[in-house]
Amino acid sequence: MAAVLAIGCASEERGLYCRKTTDCFDGELCINNACEVTDDSSLNNSTTNNTGNNAGNNTGNNGTNLGRKCVLNPFTATCDDPELKENNTWSQAVYFTNRAVGCHGSGEFVVIDETLSRIMCANEPADWYQMNTVDCSTHDFFIEISLTVKGGCDPGLLDLKVESYDCDHVNVYCPPPDATTRKVIVKFPATGRNSVGGFRFAVESVDQGDPQRAPQVEYDLHILVR
Repeated sequence: MAAVLAIGCASEERGLYCRKTTDCFDGELCINNACEVTDDSSLNNSTTNNTGNNAGNNTGNNGTNLGRKCVLNPFTATCDDPELKENNTWSQAVYFTNRAVGCHGSGEFVVIDETLSRIMCANEPADWYQMNTVDCSTHDFFIEISLTVKGGCDPGLLDLKVESYDCDHVNVYCPPPDATTRKVIVKFPATGRNSVGGFRFAVESVDQGDPQRAPQVEYDLHILVR
Protein backbone atom coordinates (compact mmCIF):
# COMPACT_ATOMS: atom_id res chain seq x y z
CA MET A 1 0.00 0.00 0.00
CA ALA A 2 2.84 2.38 0.82
CA ALA A 3 4.33 1.81 -2.61
CA VAL A 4 1.02 2.59 -4.29
CA LEU A 5 0.62 5.80 -2.31
CA ALA A 6 4.15 6.83 -3.18
CA ILE A 7 3.43 6.41 -6.90
CA GLY A 8 0.27 8.49 -6.55
CA CYS A 9 2.14 11.35 -4.87
CA ALA A 10 4.84 11.34 -7.51
CA SER A 11 2.24 11.53 -10.31
CA GLU A 12 0.51 14.51 -8.70
CA GLU A 13 3.80 16.42 -8.51
CA ARG A 14 5.14 15.55 -11.96
CA GLY A 15 2.23 14.46 -14.17
CA LEU A 16 -0.40 11.79 -14.74
CA TYR A 17 0.65 8.28 -13.65
CA CYS A 18 1.25 6.02 -16.62
CA ARG A 19 2.52 2.62 -17.65
CA LYS A 20 2.85 3.31 -21.37
CA THR A 21 3.21 6.42 -23.51
CA THR A 22 -0.30 5.84 -24.90
CA ASP A 23 -1.65 6.51 -21.39
CA CYS A 24 -0.61 10.16 -21.79
CA PHE A 25 -1.92 13.13 -23.75
CA ASP A 26 -0.52 14.10 -27.16
CA GLY A 27 2.93 15.66 -26.79
CA GLU A 28 3.73 13.69 -23.62
CA LEU A 29 5.93 10.67 -22.93
CA CYS A 30 5.67 8.08 -20.18
CA ILE A 31 8.96 8.49 -18.31
CA ASN A 32 9.48 6.69 -15.00
CA ASN A 33 5.70 6.14 -14.67
CA ALA A 34 4.79 9.82 -15.13
CA CYS A 35 3.52 11.70 -18.20
CA GLU A 36 6.07 14.33 -19.15
CA VAL A 37 5.47 17.18 -21.63
CA THR A 38 7.92 17.09 -24.55
CA ASP A 39 8.59 18.88 -27.82
CA ASP A 40 9.43 17.08 -31.05
CA SER A 41 13.18 17.13 -30.42
CA SER A 42 12.84 15.71 -26.91
CA LEU A 43 10.44 13.08 -28.27
CA ASN A 44 13.09 11.86 -30.68
CA ASN A 45 15.75 11.89 -27.97
CA SER A 46 13.54 10.14 -25.47
CA THR A 47 12.64 7.44 -27.96
CA THR A 48 16.30 6.81 -28.50
CA ASN A 49 17.41 7.02 -24.88
CA ASN A 50 14.43 5.36 -23.21
CA THR A 51 13.89 2.39 -25.48
CA GLY A 52 12.34 0.30 -22.73
CA ASN A 53 9.77 2.94 -21.85
CA ASN A 54 8.90 4.49 -25.20
CA ALA A 55 10.03 2.91 -28.44
CA GLY A 56 8.26 -0.38 -27.77
CA ASN A 57 5.09 1.37 -26.67
CA ASN A 58 4.67 3.09 -30.04
CA THR A 59 4.90 -0.12 -32.07
CA GLY A 60 1.93 -0.41 -34.42
CA ASN A 61 0.95 3.24 -33.92
CA ASN A 62 3.61 4.65 -36.24
CA GLY A 63 5.00 6.60 -33.28
CA THR A 64 1.71 8.49 -32.83
CA ASN A 65 0.46 9.00 -29.30
CA LEU A 66 -3.28 8.36 -29.41
CA GLY A 67 -3.99 10.08 -26.09
CA ARG A 68 -7.06 9.33 -24.01
CA LYS A 69 -9.52 10.64 -26.60
CA CYS A 70 -9.33 7.23 -28.30
CA VAL A 71 -8.34 4.84 -25.49
CA LEU A 72 -10.11 5.28 -22.14
CA ASN A 73 -10.59 3.47 -18.86
CA PRO A 74 -13.94 1.66 -19.23
CA PHE A 75 -14.41 1.73 -15.46
CA THR A 76 -14.67 5.54 -15.45
CA ALA A 77 -15.42 6.62 -19.03
CA THR A 78 -18.75 8.19 -19.99
CA CYS A 79 -20.20 7.72 -23.45
CA ASP A 80 -23.20 9.04 -25.37
CA ASP A 81 -24.16 6.10 -27.58
CA PRO A 82 -26.94 6.93 -30.09
CA GLU A 83 -28.05 3.29 -30.34
CA LEU A 84 -31.54 2.92 -28.92
CA LYS A 85 -30.72 -0.47 -27.43
CA GLU A 86 -27.69 -2.58 -26.73
CA ASN A 87 -26.28 -4.42 -29.72
CA ASN A 88 -23.11 -5.81 -28.18
CA THR A 89 -23.67 -9.45 -29.29
CA TRP A 90 -24.85 -11.10 -32.51
CA SER A 91 -28.17 -12.05 -30.90
CA GLN A 92 -28.81 -8.35 -30.13
CA ALA A 93 -27.98 -7.13 -33.64
CA VAL A 94 -30.01 -4.09 -34.73
CA TYR A 95 -31.26 -3.67 -38.29
CA PHE A 96 -29.04 -1.50 -40.46
CA THR A 97 -31.98 -1.20 -42.86
CA ASN A 98 -35.56 -2.44 -42.65
CA ARG A 99 -35.62 -3.44 -46.32
CA ALA A 100 -34.47 -6.83 -47.57
CA VAL A 101 -31.78 -6.27 -50.18
CA GLY A 102 -31.33 -8.34 -53.33
CA CYS A 103 -33.78 -9.80 -55.83
CA HIS A 104 -37.43 -9.74 -54.81
CA GLY A 105 -39.95 -12.05 -56.44
CA SER A 106 -41.54 -9.13 -58.23
CA GLY A 107 -38.36 -8.74 -60.28
CA GLU A 108 -37.25 -5.69 -58.29
CA PHE A 109 -33.53 -5.52 -57.37
CA VAL A 110 -33.33 -3.66 -54.05
CA VAL A 111 -30.05 -1.90 -53.27
CA ILE A 112 -28.93 0.56 -50.60
CA ASP A 113 -26.13 3.11 -50.30
CA GLU A 114 -26.32 4.28 -46.70
CA THR A 115 -24.04 5.41 -43.86
CA LEU A 116 -24.52 5.25 -40.10
CA SER A 117 -22.44 7.39 -37.75
CA ARG A 118 -21.94 5.72 -34.38
CA ILE A 119 -19.53 5.50 -31.45
CA MET A 120 -17.83 2.47 -29.95
CA CYS A 121 -17.95 3.08 -26.21
CA ALA A 122 -15.10 1.95 -23.98
CA ASN A 123 -17.39 -0.47 -22.14
CA GLU A 124 -18.62 -2.19 -25.32
CA PRO A 125 -17.07 -5.25 -26.98
CA ALA A 126 -18.84 -4.68 -30.32
CA ASP A 127 -21.71 -3.09 -32.24
CA TRP A 128 -23.67 -5.73 -34.16
CA TYR A 129 -25.93 -5.04 -37.14
CA GLN A 130 -28.11 -7.18 -39.41
CA MET A 131 -30.09 -7.06 -42.62
CA ASN A 132 -32.18 -9.47 -44.65
CA THR A 133 -31.03 -10.62 -48.08
CA VAL A 134 -32.84 -12.22 -51.01
CA ASP A 135 -30.69 -14.30 -53.37
CA CYS A 136 -30.93 -13.61 -57.09
CA SER A 137 -31.81 -16.51 -59.35
CA THR A 138 -29.77 -15.46 -62.38
CA HIS A 139 -26.98 -13.10 -61.26
CA ASP A 140 -24.66 -12.40 -58.35
CA PHE A 141 -24.89 -9.34 -56.12
CA PHE A 142 -22.49 -7.80 -53.63
CA ILE A 143 -22.61 -6.18 -50.20
CA GLU A 144 -19.70 -3.81 -49.55
CA ILE A 145 -19.11 -2.79 -45.91
CA SER A 146 -16.79 0.14 -45.17
CA LEU A 147 -15.64 1.11 -41.67
CA THR A 148 -14.11 4.58 -41.30
CA VAL A 149 -12.54 5.57 -37.99
CA LYS A 150 -12.96 9.26 -37.12
CA GLY A 151 -11.39 11.81 -34.81
CA GLY A 152 -7.79 11.06 -35.75
CA CYS A 153 -7.87 7.71 -33.93
CA ASP A 154 -5.79 4.73 -34.99
CA PRO A 155 -7.98 2.62 -37.36
CA GLY A 156 -6.45 -0.48 -35.76
CA LEU A 157 -8.54 0.18 -32.63
CA LEU A 158 -11.64 -1.20 -34.41
CA ASP A 159 -12.18 -4.21 -36.63
CA LEU A 160 -14.85 -5.44 -39.04
CA LYS A 161 -16.42 -8.87 -38.58
CA VAL A 162 -18.93 -10.64 -40.82
CA GLU A 163 -20.72 -13.65 -39.38
CA SER A 164 -19.84 -16.93 -41.15
CA TYR A 165 -17.26 -15.21 -43.39
CA ASP A 166 -13.62 -14.20 -43.20
CA CYS A 167 -11.15 -12.75 -45.67
CA ASP A 168 -10.10 -16.25 -46.83
CA HIS A 169 -13.63 -17.19 -47.87
CA VAL A 170 -14.11 -17.78 -51.58
CA ASN A 171 -16.96 -15.24 -51.68
CA VAL A 172 -15.14 -12.51 -49.74
CA TYR A 173 -12.64 -9.85 -50.82
CA CYS A 174 -10.88 -7.66 -48.24
CA PRO A 175 -9.12 -4.76 -50.00
CA PRO A 176 -5.97 -3.38 -48.36
CA PRO A 177 -7.04 -0.74 -45.79
CA ASP A 178 -6.13 2.90 -46.25
CA ALA A 179 -5.26 5.44 -43.54
CA THR A 180 -8.75 5.51 -42.00
CA THR A 181 -10.97 2.95 -43.76
CA ARG A 182 -11.17 -0.81 -44.11
CA LYS A 183 -13.61 -2.72 -46.31
CA VAL A 184 -15.12 -6.17 -46.68
CA ILE A 185 -16.94 -7.12 -49.89
CA VAL A 186 -19.19 -10.20 -49.79
CA LYS A 187 -20.51 -11.86 -52.94
CA PHE A 188 -23.94 -13.51 -52.95
CA PRO A 189 -23.85 -15.94 -55.88
CA ALA A 190 -26.89 -16.63 -58.03
CA THR A 191 -28.79 -19.59 -56.58
CA GLY A 192 -31.51 -20.19 -59.18
CA ARG A 193 -34.18 -19.09 -56.69
CA ASN A 194 -35.11 -16.13 -54.52
CA SER A 195 -34.12 -17.47 -51.10
CA VAL A 196 -34.39 -15.18 -48.08
CA GLY A 197 -31.52 -15.13 -45.59
CA GLY A 198 -30.04 -13.15 -42.73
CA PHE A 199 -26.75 -11.26 -42.83
CA ARG A 200 -25.01 -10.12 -39.63
CA PHE A 201 -21.88 -8.03 -39.28
CA ALA A 202 -20.13 -6.11 -36.51
CA VAL A 203 -17.72 -3.36 -35.63
CA GLU A 204 -15.52 -4.85 -32.92
CA SER A 205 -13.39 -3.20 -30.26
CA VAL A 206 -9.81 -4.47 -30.47
CA ASP A 207 -8.56 -5.80 -27.13
CA GLN A 208 -5.80 -3.57 -25.70
CA GLY A 209 -4.47 -6.27 -23.36
CA ASP A 210 -5.38 -4.21 -20.29
CA PRO A 211 -8.81 -4.22 -18.56
CA GLN A 212 -8.35 -0.52 -17.77
CA ARG A 213 -7.79 0.45 -21.41
CA ALA A 214 -10.36 0.19 -24.21
CA PRO A 215 -11.09 2.09 -27.43
CA GLN A 216 -13.76 4.79 -27.42
CA VAL A 217 -13.97 5.76 -31.06
CA GLU A 218 -16.44 7.48 -33.36
CA TYR A 219 -16.92 5.73 -36.69
CA ASP A 220 -18.91 5.72 -39.93
CA LEU A 221 -20.31 2.42 -41.20
CA HIS A 222 -21.23 2.51 -44.88
CA ILE A 223 -23.17 -0.22 -46.72
CA LEU A 224 -23.33 -0.40 -50.50
CA VAL A 225 -25.40 -3.12 -52.19
CA ARG A 226 -24.80 -3.53 -55.91
